[in-house]
Amino acid sequence: MPFADTEAVTRALNQAVREAVLRHKALGQSIYEWRDGRVVEIPASKIRVPRAPAARTWRRAR
Repeated sequence: MPFADTEAVTRALNQAVREAVLRHKALGQSIYEWRDGRVVEIPASKIRVPRAPAARTWRRAR
């Protein structure tokens, strides 16, 4: 199985998107998203940054 921990992959992707959105907003750069079948520009002033995921504590299985 290529990705044994799909949750870890999903968390990493979500964090990467959050960081990219934060960077664009901080630099005053627009982002683009697909909405209703077309590409829509979102100016930096209108960007809403996704919330950071809650910290997760790990327990080692015994």
